[in-house]
Amino acid sequence: MMTAESEPVAIDAPLAAPNLAGRSILVVDDDPIQRVLLVHAFWDVDATLYQAGDGKEALSLITSQHPDLVIMDARMPKLSGPEVLAALVRADHPTKLVLTSGNTSEFGSMVANLENVVAVIEKPVHLAHLRRVVFQALDGDAWR
Repeated sequence: MMTAESEPVAIDAPLAAPNLAGRSILVVDDDPIQRVLLVHAFWDVDATLYQAGDGKEALSLITSQHPDLVIMDARMPKLSGPEVLAALVRADHPTKLVLTSGNTSEFGSMVANLENVVAVIEKPVHLAHLRRVVFQALDGDAWR
């Protein structure tokens, strides 16, 4: 795509996926449309995908299914993303977490030094960027 000045415009191109067979990802968002979009972004990675619509359901799935990575909206009903994260830290749970938020400055400093947090990503989420973050977290050697 070109602008009126004939300058190239960056396009959020799809990113080839590594094979993540045997890995699992939990997508948590109270907005069902956002949740479906995020799940669909990982249809081609051969990972097991779980979904939750609130923080309480997410915490239950994390403790029962032990996903390798959780993509979670920071503002959630029942338990917020930071509240779920705090529960994971208290339990010394190793699950990696990517927080998404419409206001990353609100949560970024709160979670910046926590080992479980892979990234805090501003909404609207650019799917190619999210995929790169997730692939690096789950299959780091292939993305260095």
